[in-house]
Amino acid sequence: MKKLFLVLVCLFCVSCFDIFHYIELTADKKFHSEYRISFSKALFAMGGAGGNSLLGNLDIDEILDKPELKKIEGVFSGEKKETDSSLILHFKYTGDESSLSKRIELDSFPIIPYKDENNQYILVFKQNKVTPPPVNPQENKMAEAILSGPVYRLLVGGELKPKKAIFKKKNQDTFDLEVIQLGNQFLIEFPISYILKESGAFVISFNGDVKMDSVNKILNEETKESKNTKETKTKTKLKKKDEESY
Repeated sequence: MKKLFLVLVCLFCVSCFDIFHYIELTADKKFHSEYRISFSKALFAMGGAGGNSLLGNLDIDEILDKPELKKIEGVFSGEKKETDSSLILHFKYTGDESSLSKRIELDSFPIIPYKDENNQYILVFKQNKVTPPPVNPQENKMAEAILSGPVYRLLVGGELKPKKAIFKKKNQDTFDLEVIQLGNQFLIEFPISYILKESGAFVISFNGDVKMDSVNKILNEETKESKNTKETKTKTKLKKKDEESY
């Protein structure tokens, strides 16, 4: 267990990935999103041949071809770039704001928000299944301190004027986030550790009052989905075990 923890420390000390997200709404209600995630090559190098294989398997076309994205009207595009130190995935979306009323979930990293009936923007982060389970309490606190370093940064521009932002973890309290005005744009950020341990929702309100009904409904639906998936996997495993016993 000590060895596993030291590996985790090394991974996150090299700042394994960074996320920068930009969204804007034009005067004619065109919504634009740019989502950039940068992976440290040092992370993949530590994985040896397996890490290099994963590096090559991050395929933009495969990600953009997911059925969930086809539910949304508009244009998705993306590119993969490499620098001396990083592998960068850069996604773009342009469409009508009305298209955001259809909720999609794309793994752990949503490219576009869902606009609920209260005109709030909600970004749903599904649980990251590759996150290792917690170790003992002392080591877990150290891991949390390390994970608090990398930051998810959202820059909001155009006609969008956020008044309040929160992050709601599925089984924990709500965290208030600072909305920082930078000229005609607004910056909202939170530790990436918020989205690595359990499902949660990043909510932006444009009238200063966050309505939690739709947020809690989404997170409860995700809980039921995870429970059903777990039960299905358990039944499949038991069935396979019974078949092998004959």
